[in-house]
Amino acid sequence: MQNYIFNNLTNVNFIGIDNKFDKDLYLVRKSIIQDDNTKFNKKISFLRKIIKKKIKKDSINIYSDEHFLIPTSTGYKRNIKRIKKLFLEFKRNINIIIFTRKHSDLILSLYQQTNLVKKLLKISSFNEFLEKIKKKKLNNNDKIFLNHFNFLETKKIIKKELTKKIKIYDFDNLKENKLIFIKKFLKYNEFEIKKINIHSINKKLIIDKNIMNKHLISKLQNKKTIIFLSRILNPVLSTKLKYFIKDKIILFFLGEKEYIKFEKINLIDKYFGKIGKSS
Repeated sequence: MQNYIFNNLTNVNFIGIDNKFDKDLYLVRKSIIQDDNTKFNKKISFLRKIIKKKIKKDSINIYSDEHFLIPTSTGYKRNIKRIKKLFLEFKRNINIIIFTRKHSDLILSLYQQTNLVKKLLKISSFNEFLEKIKKKKLNNNDKIFLNHFNFLETKKIIKKELTKKIKIYDFDNLKENKLIFIKKFLKYNEFEIKKINIHSINKKLIIDKNIMNKHLISKLQNKKTIIFLSRILNPVLSTKLKYFIKDKIILFFLGEKEYIKFEKINLIDKYFGKIGKSS
């Protein structure tokens, strides 16, 4: 959505990291996600200046960055509090738009893209995680991870910490009929666009039982290879190119295929279905 819809709206000032890479916004993202509290508080004035330069006062401004809600060992609350600090000056005018997805699609997609899921869940494969759900052997750490994808809980945190003005859209409706969904979305929010490029949206849905991932870096030999490749690539690639292609180059050399038991993937959705009924 951010690359093919938000970035092409004619009556909106879009602020985000897309194919027009923005080094300053990348620094904002890294600070919110990675910095400890001391570092973040030291940088907050500088980060606010970056945001203030990007915002147009007489326009609707859309700031889109899904990385703010990447899972952590403690949950989303810290990141949302940091966003609140960052946009303190504009707090009264903030509206939040959230696009939800089928839980199993979202978690598997994240698992494929980053080794973070393995680290947080302390698993060796995605099938191991599915077995833990099936046998009801989830520990507290697993539940903290899964709670990141409890959309109702996320909404509660945003309401409490940031704003009560929240709109939620189901991304699965987009898959069913892209054009109708987008037209309704644009009309409801009074957004204008020159052309809707529906062919490029949502191309990365995982439907193959074998997925490519980056998890070979868990082996010592490959950690050394990653360091070696990074040392070669870092001096050569700009920050922009590092962001877009460094991981793809490493995945090309070190990616491995992992077989996923798709017949068990609905265990994730059933887990969240039970949570929804009990809340």
